[in-house]
Amino acid sequence: MHVRTALTAAALGTLALVATALGTAAPASARAGLSCGDTVTSSRTLTRDLTCEGLGLVLAPGVTLDLGGHTVRGNGSGTAVLTSASGTSGVKHGTVRGWATALLAGTGSPPDDGQPPKLVVSGVTVLDNGTGASAEFGRLAIDRSTFRSNGGAVFSFYSDVSINRTSIRDSDFGYNGSNGSLTLRASVLDRNDIGVRCTENACSLRENHVSHSRTALSTFAGGSTSRLNVFSDNDVAVSSEQGGGVPDALRYNRFDRNKVAVRVDQDGAVLLERNVFQGNGTGITTVAGVERYSLTANRNVLTRNRDAIVLPVAGAQLGGNVVVRNTRRGVYAPGAVDLGGNTAFANGSRPQCTGVDCRRS
Repeated sequence: MHVRTALTAAALGTLALVATALGTAAPASARAGLSCGDTVTSSRTLTRDLTCEGLGLVLAPGVTLDLGGHTVRGNGSGTAVLTSASGTSGVKHGTVRGWATALLAGTGSPPDDGQPPKLVVSGVTVLDNGTGASAEFGRLAIDRSTFRSNGGAVFSFYSDVSINRTSIRDSDFGYNGSNGSLTLRASVLDRNDIGVRCTENACSLRENHVSHSRTALSTFAGGSTSRLNVFSDNDVAVSSEQGGGVPDALRYNRFDRNKVAVRVDQDGAVLLERNVFQGNGTGITTVAGVERYSLTANRNVLTRNRDAIVLPVAGAQLGGNVVVRNTRRGVYAPGAVDLGGNTAFANGSRPQCTGVDCRRS
């Protein structure tokens, strides 16, 4: 409930800002240099740093703003670069620093023509902002960029977001989105409080490294997919809540040195296939007090963790997992459905498996 309220408030505030900006900003197609508050009506290259209050630059449809290695700096309020109400525009090759919102796609309300505006971000460094990039009833594509020390790095509401080959560090959240989609590829998220938060959002993560977070991936209402990622040194690597019958699917990932690698919360749903868990406090478990959940684990390897699989409440299906040389428990899953083919040996606690039959080798 708090997430939905916050997202709605942000969208309404953004709508007022954009409406004001689009109504007052001056066109800049014929000027020798860009100034604060300009609407950029043709593709331009910034020739100097800009320091602004309230509003930086508005991009008309079809325009790409090349920052030319320069900085657009704010005073902690307003928005640095925002799109018009339609079309695709872009910003590249520079730094945006010190704004309430650095980059904004969308007007905060559904577009009349059903075609949300899109902002393409390439090679931009986004530092010390309240929010690094925001899409609200818009589309946002981020490539080869750096986000550091923002309150929140990337936020979306009823929007489609793609993030590719980007570094996101030292923020309250790396990505926080609701009611849209996220495609996250080949990126590094490090030292964020929450790495990725997906609320009723179709999230796809592939070949990323998410580390040193309180929670690396948090999902509500399920349906995320994670493949070939590394989750390391997090308090909780993956937390799944309120799956709604659609599981979070995690395949071919590595979970290294997390306090908890995968945790299923109330009504969460998770599918685990061919993942490797090593050096974690606990590999696979549920939140304390959970009453209902769904988890299927097939062909995973869990080794040298403290506890490998701890599922005290029925709701799990386990098959083909290899559980070896964990310090304490191997498989503790009373009430689990045994899919067969589980292997467990050289774990610290006896018996090696509870709830399913396990081979020694």
